[in-house]
Amino acid sequence: MTNSDAEIRHIYEYWHESVVNGDLDGLMALYAADAVLETPLIIATLPNRTEGILKGQADIRAFFEAGFRKLRGSAARWYRTGLFF
Repeated sequence: MTNSDAEIRHIYEYWHESVVNGDLDGLMALYAADAVLETPLIIATLPNRTEGILKGQADIRAFFEAGFRKLRGSAARWYRTGLFF
């Protein structure tokens, strides 16, 4: 299966839009049940974690929920410029 540049860009933009708007359900719609997410932000966001890898929607959802709580009402912003693919 191949994806066109337009399809890839749509996912890229939808992910960013969902994060900026705090749309957790929209964001999670992009992750498969057996998805794997790797980022050093996991350890900073979920202090009980010892590695920056999450497996499965439930763990990934908990990460984004915690991230949205921490960012709400703070000066922190989700910021991205340019294309990264």
